[in-house]
Amino acid sequence: MTTPLIGRRSARNLFLSAAVIGGAAFAAAPAQAGVSLDWTVENAYRAGCSGSGLNCTWLGYTTNSPAPMGAAGTATPSDGATGPTVTPQSPRGAGENVTWRFPAASGSISTTPLQGEMAFRGKVAFVSPAPPAGHGFTISVENPRIVLDVGGTTGRLYASGSTSQGTGSYDQSQPVFDLAVTDAGTLSFDGTRTFSLLAPAIATTDLVFPGRSYPAGSGPNRTPNIFGSFTISVTPDTGAKGDKGDTGAAGAPGAAGRNGTNGTNGKDGKDGTTTVVRVQTSSLAKAPFKGKAARKVRVTAKKSTKTLATGTVKGRTITFTIAKGVNKKQLKGTYVLRVVGGKGTATVRIP
Repeated sequence: MTTPLIGRRSARNLFLSAAVIGGAAFAAAPAQAGVSLDWTVENAYRAGCSGSGLNCTWLGYTTNSPAPMGAAGTATPSDGATGPTVTPQSPRGAGENVTWRFPAASGSISTTPLQGEMAFRGKVAFVSPAPPAGHGFTISVENPRIVLDVGGTTGRLYASGSTSQGTGSYDQSQPVFDLAVTDAGTLSFDGTRTFSLLAPAIATTDLVFPGRSYPAGSGPNRTPNIFGSFTISVTPDTGAKGDKGDTGAAGAPGAAGRNGTNGTNGKDGKDGTTTVVRVQTSSLAKAPFKGKAARKVRVTAKKSTKTLATGTVKGRTITFTIAKGVNKKQLKGTYVLRVVGGKGTATVRIP
């Protein structure tokens, strides 16, 4: 496959990082900024489609109704992921595409050549009710992480979540999908750059999806792809427009006693500036606190109570914002989590 054309459009690398996410204008108007992973899947499944290989997707199967041919389930984004909830009553058929968006959390990707690693935040859950109403499963894809090889023609998607298998859950130790870069990238009229279209194929049999129906390699064997496509997009950061300048003073009275004309309006103010917030999401080796409730914590060094970052911990997942004045792009190593408003502490290693 040809190396992505995006490198021919710009003499410098375009780096995407967690720092981009936090850009926000001081003025009232919102800034248009961010890096995101979009997952697009067709909502189509009909009798005999698996044999023909046409319009027969995982989403279409999940929401197809009634049972027993269909799972009569739903697909719902949450925990930061956005997009529609798909039900058996949602529009379906060839060309009925659904897109869920995951905002970036950490990592960087360069485009010349296309390579790097980036983690995203959010969850999409596929839930089918127990028989006879459905097929009785809960499968989720949570906090996906894209790893692109040097040259940008192949990659992998890792995630964690609930699985169709007896283990009940899976982690990011094995890839969910192998990815093929099928589009070099485009630049739209509004400045949004879409720089890779990633076609998925099952990488690990029985890790997430049932291996009898979806063994390794499944995905591109049907049209469209059973699991759709993944696209990484960059939206530029534009500061809010400054307030309009003051109106000029009225002119002096004329010789005949008539008032002079009003002065011209002042010039428009300069564009507002932006500030950068460093956000990081990491999966810990084990949950530092008991229970499922999220806890607000301060992150400090082992031998200091100075706050390096603040955020929340839920289970093994920690999301925090690095404090101003901390001269680090990311926190890695051993730190102490101190519960805000409580006495609980835990020593953890942030990977």
